[in-house]
Amino acid sequence: MDDIYISLTPEHMRTSFAEVAGFVIAVIIGIIVMELLLWVMLYRRPRNRLSAVVIRLIELFLLLGGIFYVLFYEVIGKGTDFVAAFSKMFNLPGDLIYSVTGLDIIPVVDLTELSNPWLVIGLLLFILGALLYVLSKPKITTNELAYLMIAPAVIGILILFIYPFLFEVRLAFADLKLTTFKGYRDNGGLSLFSTYGLSLENGIKNFSGVFTGSVAKNATFWDVFTWNVIWTVINVTLHLAGGMGLALLLNRNLRFKGLYRTLIVIPWAVPQVIAAMAWRQEFNYQFGFINTMLVTLGFERVGWLQDPFNAKMAVIMVNVWLGIPFMAVIILGGLQSISKEYYEAAEIDGASAFSQWRTITVPMLRPVITPVIILGTVWTFNMFNVIWLITEGRPQEKTDILVTSLYKAFVQFFRYSHSAAFGLVIFAILLAFSIIYLRLTGGLKSIYD
Repeated sequence: MDDIYISLTPEHMRTSFAEVAGFVIAVIIGIIVMELLLWVMLYRRPRNRLSAVVIRLIELFLLLGGIFYVLFYEVIGKGTDFVAAFSKMFNLPGDLIYSVTGLDIIPVVDLTELSNPWLVIGLLLFILGALLYVLSKPKITTNELAYLMIAPAVIGILILFIYPFLFEVRLAFADLKLTTFKGYRDNGGLSLFSTYGLSLENGIKNFSGVFTGSVAKNATFWDVFTWNVIWTVINVTLHLAGGMGLALLLNRNLRFKGLYRTLIVIPWAVPQVIAAMAWRQEFNYQFGFINTMLVTLGFERVGWLQDPFNAKMAVIMVNVWLGIPFMAVIILGGLQSISKEYYEAAEIDGASAFSQWRTITVPMLRPVITPVIILGTVWTFNMFNVIWLITEGRPQEKTDILVTSLYKAFVQFFRYSHSAAFGLVIFAILLAFSIIYLRLTGGLKSIYD
């Protein structure tokens, strides 16, 4: 039995550290190269037309090589070694010429076979940078420094969000699942540019299957969606009402106001995973704190996680407890931004406290509440942690929301293309809600006025 365990030896530690360090170094080098490239593009201009052609070719080489061979090298399945990836990038011009013309006029140089490949990589980058500098001259700039600062974040978003989203769209129109996965793998089809049976027919089948068949095991889309809407409406309403009440109380002149604000933030500050797992134990039928208190008060024990209705009440209680502090903090910030002069003028006119709240507080809070409601709705609609860690959708998938059903379809039932279509349906629902809500409420108008 001992041979099934992996011992943590110094050799394993050194290997793991080297892999992580290599990845970090590759990212740092990539950012430096990207920033230097952008610096040349924004702060310098070509000296003449010939210089412009050479500079554009160098920029194209760095962009195509960096994006294709470095950033997506692991996805292609050729490994994660940076030297091997850079070797492919170095030979990119020759590969492109050969693929277009069939002429092998540029010899292939395998950097992995050199004794000191890092020296060659550094020398190549230095030569390219020197060429860009020599072939260009300074130009007058205005906002280029800001562009340089936000460029890594923008490119990171494009890589980490836009590309996976586009890949999901492609996968939604494919036919990838457990029964077809082996065929693609055996035929060498599991790569970045694999089609996985991409077709309009498969896309229609996947999207129609979301609404007509079971989304995970037995539950249908409309069963899960109905409970998802009820779950979201109840939670967001209680979040808003509870947050508004606490914010109004904390906005008054109270002793120990700072202590109260600190205590209120604790549920929100605790990681959701820890909070949800702790609450799951409190709902235990025999030993949970809630049932223990009920027995102490003379009531019978409640099967919180065994009955569908009780399980739904349990997850709602936990999510309300988690969500009210965030709403209270945001609304409190909005209340403190409202000038006291409005309320003083209203008191002189004889307006009651409720009238002041209705005619001053609520309209002035609209620019704050509108985005918070949208965020709260999206977060609650997709609140995977609370549902999964407390009930895992049980009993009988009655507490499943759309994202937990999506997780089951992908991880437990290996329906990859179905899951991709399912995810796009969830995205479309939330996007439509956000657009309609903003148009109906006009909550952001005052920001643009």
